[in-house]
Amino acid sequence: MQPLQIHSIVGRHNLQQIHRTLQLAHRIGTIHLDSSLHHIHGLLDTLAHPNPALESLTVRVNTAGHGVQGQVYPPPSYPLVGPSLPSMKYLELHSAPFYLISERYTSLTDLHVYDLTPCERPTLQQFLSTLSKFSHLEHLTLENAFPLTSNSVPFPQADSPSSSPSTSPPGSPPQKTVPLLKRRPSPFQENRISLPRLATLHLSGSITEIATVLDSLMLPPDASLTCTVTSLKDWQQSMPRLAEALSVHSFAAASGGCPLHKVVISGLEDAAYPPAIAGVVYGGVHNGIAPMTVKGVRIRGFTTTSSSGSACSSSKRTRSPVRPGTPSTSPRTQVPLLDLVIGPDTDPDFSSDEVIIRALTYVWKSLSLGSVHSLVLHDLDTVTQKAWTQFLKSLPSLRFLDITGHAPSGFIWALLLNAVSCIQKEERERERREKREKKALKIIQDAAAAAGRRPTSPDSPPLSPLPPTSPLSPTPSSSRRLFVPKLTDIYIHGTDCTSGGYMVAGDAHVNSEWDLDDSRFLDVLLACLQMRSQAASAAAANTMSGMPTSIATKLRSVSISNCRGVPRQTALLLKEFVSHSVWDQKGMLKDGEDTGLARYRKVGALGNGRDELRHYYRLKTLLDELDF
Repeated sequence: MQPLQIHSIVGRHNLQQIHRTLQLAHRIGTIHLDSSLHHIHGLLDTLAHPNPALESLTVRVNTAGHGVQGQVYPPPSYPLVGPSLPSMKYLELHSAPFYLISERYTSLTDLHVYDLTPCERPTLQQFLSTLSKFSHLEHLTLENAFPLTSNSVPFPQADSPSSSPSTSPPGSPPQKTVPLLKRRPSPFQENRISLPRLATLHLSGSITEIATVLDSLMLPPDASLTCTVTSLKDWQQSMPRLAEALSVHSFAAASGGCPLHKVVISGLEDAAYPPAIAGVVYGGVHNGIAPMTVKGVRIRGFTTTSSSGSACSSSKRTRSPVRPGTPSTSPRTQVPLLDLVIGPDTDPDFSSDEVIIRALTYVWKSLSLGSVHSLVLHDLDTVTQKAWTQFLKSLPSLRFLDITGHAPSGFIWALLLNAVSCIQKEERERERREKREKKALKIIQDAAAAAGRRPTSPDSPPLSPLPPTSPLSPTPSSSRRLFVPKLTDIYIHGTDCTSGGYMVAGDAHVNSEWDLDDSRFLDVLLACLQMRSQAASAAAANTMSGMPTSIATKLRSVSISNCRGVPRQTALLLKEFVSHSVWDQKGMLKDGEDTGLARYRKVGALGNGRDELRHYYRLKTLLDELDF
């Protein structure tokens, strides 16, 4: 006989019937209840002692209209201990009491907790003590349901799953609450707990809450980590701690055979206020102060699934939480090893460009990116050239660049100026080498003349090897290297190729929307490829470096598809520096349509008190200085 499947919306009309069914049914396989806070109280005693055959329990409680600071659920007047329930596999709680997470579920594989009110949250020690009992756990979700990092909100000790001294069996009459002894400190207070079978970890909350949980867990190398930062209020104090926690997991994954091979970075934007409130904010006393949009960023890291005996081959197991009795997701779906969403924050003051760039900088420095060969940039035009200059130093293996959406001018400018620096460095090194050769040759000629021998002509080879290069002299291989030297392919799609850039002051961290750079995106890319080709040629000609260069003078391919405003002449010139350059005719500008002017997605910012925009032509100025 198949076990009973209960899926019901609890109300006054069926409360007693559901309670009687939960108590008397012979076998119950699945329970899914949607209830108000008022009606769920009558079922908590039976839910704390479920049917021994139960495999899946989902409780959704609607607490709308009820305060969340006061005590939502009274301490239980019934025992919480009993025999183990090995059949229980799936547990999902929404605004339900924490004591429903029983340590009796010894074979629990899925635990998903949402929206615990502060008075229902356990301390960190109690949370880790309970979590350590679930050695078979594979999927864990905490969304606005984190443990307390301090005892500012008292947690009732009777709510602990194993704290009641009574051993009355299920179905016994309610008993009075027994005063409990104070729980001794958890042994996990200073140590991490290990969840060896964990496949997915989803965390959504503030930076401090996410960092606290990550600091307390030891994850398998192939565990998929998803974090959503919903509040950036304390980002200055908390981001270093979160970055340190991410660093531990990232380097453990890399050393465990699961390094990141592909990184996708997406810019996020949302309206700062709902349409009904925006008119009041911008037309009222706050006009010129509040930003119109809030910003965010999403970082996803993928690893290559290997069929060999590496640790990442265990990705064949189910990656997404699956409720018993439901079909699993397609195995072809690629789940990121890391999925981090920072913002947008509901407070516009903490979702500005500067906060997002600084937060992204912390995260970027914490990740192990030495094996990344593919980078995807989607709608990421807020990151400045200065920030990209720091980021690109950690991508030595990058081969594929995929650009979609808003044009990342800062990224291309960082590559361009780096190539210019390498060219200038090679030129200075060539001049130093020529001076050393002339000086060495003169010493040899003087020595030959002093010995009475016929001096050699300036065109003849030296009589002895030239002195080696001093280890203190800077060389391109040690002081200034070309960023992403293995880059071979660039794919651009869905981008406005005539997009202009923004200037950034030397002491600023964000772009100025009032100081516009009229250099078009595709023109900057063409100059970048030209400079990188010249830098690679100069490095190959530098025979004093003592190391053969592996930098190609040409990219393998550049693909432009489904873009807007593609200048035909610029696209044709790409063939000089790319072996295979392809584009479609959909967004190609005709000869009479190409005005040479740049277009901008957004211009100006509120509150600066300036009426005029300032235009610059940064690319032309640079090429004039280099005499190109």
